[in-house]
Amino acid sequence: MLKGGIPSKRECLLLLRQLGVDEKVVKHSVAVSRTSLEIANRIRKNGVDVDTNLVEVAALLHDIGRSEVHGIEHGRVGGEILRKLGYHDSLARIAESHVLCGVLTEKSSYRSSIKNNDSSTMTIEEKIVCYADKITLENRKTTLKDRFDKWFRQYGRSSILTRAFHRSKEIEMELNLLVS
Repeated sequence: MLKGGIPSKRECLLLLRQLGVDEKVVKHSVAVSRTSLEIANRIRKNGVDVDTNLVEVAALLHDIGRSEVHGIEHGRVGGEILRKLGYHDSLARIAESHVLCGVLTEKSSYRSSIKNNDSSTMTIEEKIVCYADKITLENRKTTLKDRFDKWFRQYGRSSILTRAFHRSKEIEMELNLLVS
């Protein structure tokens, strides 16, 4: 593996298991990868430049931070893990940005670790993985509404979750325009 490279799918799955990522999270990541790749291929067919290999691999690794933490910080931790392992920065950015689709708060320690603070500065690959993660509950597809309703019941209708829901809807609309 070259420093700054992109691992193979096999290497990703091996790494997740070596780091002790729960098998449910691994299955979720495989499902997110499958959905991400479907979206990326549809967008690419319409002439938009999308790095499908990056999308597929980054989706497999988007929850790597769950090997250490499970809250909102798992994205930041995932980015740190990927950088320490010498993987390409684009993988780390996707791990970092997928949690809230680019929505940050002043209180969040995320602010210091992520350069992009809204979805307009996210790459197409970051948006695809973020969106695919939001429409994948465990290892099955769902809707943004159903996914966020579950979070609203679980964590309350906080301003950050509400903003993340609206940002996710914006990304959904943007991606839908690119696949039609």
